Amino acid sequence: MVIIVAAIIGLSLWGAYCLNRRYKGPSTSLFNDGYILAHPQRDAVAFSDAKKANEFAQRAKQQGVYFDIYAVFRGNIVKCGSTADSIIS
Repeated sequence: MVIIVAAIIGLSLWGAYCLNRRYKGPSTSLFNDGYILAHPQRDAVAFSDAKKANEFAQRAKQQGVYFDIYAVFRGNIVKCGSTADSIIS
């Protein structure tokens, strides 16, 4: 009896997880301060520091993909340019 109840609970949790993943839209986590790289045909990518954002931008640039750079500072989002002609500092 305990095994049956545990199986029903496990299946219910698994079903809820699957439904949540199916209906939850894509989202980007914002840091207190950081950078967001956005592209019209790709998912936005958020970084907490400039070094990691620059590394990602360089790898994307080698593949011919350029992102718009947005800075997040004290709750404000400001467009800073594009990875085609800027280095994040």
